[in-house]
Amino acid sequence: MDNREEQVLKRDYKILKDGTLLNPFGKRVGSVSGKGYLKIQVTLFDLKEQKNKVKEVFLHRIQAFKKYGKQLYKEGVNVRHLDDNKLNNSYSN
Repeated sequence: MDNREEQVLKRDYKILKDGTLLNPFGKRVGSVSGKGYLKIQVTLFDLKEQKNKVKEVFLHRIQAFKKYGKQLYKEGVNVRHLDDNKLNNSYSN
């Protein structure tokens, strides 16, 4: 189970209802990936390799974790944008 979204929120990142992600210093963060999704890169501990690794974390998955919690990681769960807008990471989308 990959819980990078949970790890980001435990590090005091905050995702607002409009989909804006703030780092622990209150600064807006995120960039657009090659596939058009908003993402951040953050150093997280990799349990398999037992070391820190830089990982991409997508804002829509962080928002989904905030909304649904660990149910996000159940088999068969698919996180998607209801309006098909990859940049709309609002709580309602």
